[in-house]
Amino acid sequence: MRCARTGANPDPRAPVPSPRSARGGRRSPEARGDGRVKVDPVDRVVIGQGLIAAAREMGAKLVRSAYSTILREARDGSAAVLDRDGRVVAQAELVPLQLGP
Repeated sequence: MRCARTGANPDPRAPVPSPRSARGGRRSPEARGDGRVKVDPVDRVVIGQGLIAAAREMGAKLVRSAYSTILREARDGSAAVLDRDGRVVAQAELVPLQLGP
């Protein structure tokens, strides 16, 4: 018997739908020939913002734990998340001069 308000099944043995099927029946991303995966635009934004948040947190922890007064007081340092080829994926905004295109 389902709940009249939410439609949820109160049976604890009932199968739980996957989050993908709950969001419109999308299936897992399809792989391209070069090993890359198609990613939904919403998922791309969520992942990107998560990586930026991780880089900012790395920068904050770097400044808090620094022995150097230059890094502690002037925040003259860098923190970034790189991909496996060494390209910058996300970077903390510690020193604007170090931020590249």
